Amino acid sequence: MLPERLQKFESLILKNREHLIRSVLKIDSEIHALVDEKPMEYNERGLDEAAIQTLAGLDYRQRKELSEIEQALGRISIGTYGICVGCGNDISEDRLMALPYTKICKFCARKDSHRGLNA
Repeated sequence: MLPERLQKFESLILKNREHLIRSVLKIDSEIHALVDEKPMEYNERGLDEAAIQTLAGLDYRQRKELSEIEQALGRISIGTYGICVGCGNDISEDRLMALPYTKICKFCARKDSHRGLNA
């Protein structure tokens, strides 16, 4: 991959990482606010527990995405970014634009989805 294209993807990934970090911090704050509230009625507590579970699920997915972003930045630093870990072929720039931290090409993603794996 040309250095200027690589720099463009690195910039995009860093922007995504910053957005996710802010989002995770906000969710963490919301979870703590719900947990720290004063004792409440039984029905209200059930609603808050459901909200906490929903927020925690979002938080988990965002933390997983952050991990994938960090891995992509690692691949950039060692020179393997844009190369599919499944087949060793180049990942299309269209796919990288849509999912800049992906580590597999469209072909391997389809193959994995047929087996029930995450792409």
